Amino acid sequence: MGGVFAKRKDQLLKLAYDASFNSDTGECKLGFYDGNIIQTVKGLMFKGKMIITRFYSWRMEKAGTDVFNLEYFFTSALGMLLPSRH
Repeated sequence: MGGVFAKRKDQLLKLAYDASFNSDTGECKLGFYDGNIIQTVKGLMFKGKMIITRFYSWRMEKAGTDVFNLEYFFTSALGMLLPSRH
């Protein structure tokens, strides 16, 4: 990556950010205080190309709620978190 003293613009690998979306409504997530669009890390940038390394978006749900969703059923039945594709 160029060492400790390399300037930020000279580094070959950089974090790639993208807007975060609400999976239920499809709207961009906005910051609570300033209203800016929330940017989340999606992968790496190398020579101007995005390499996606984050394929899943994890969410926490309360166990025992009445949700008629097959994915939720398997999540609560197995007692573990399952990723949601985005």
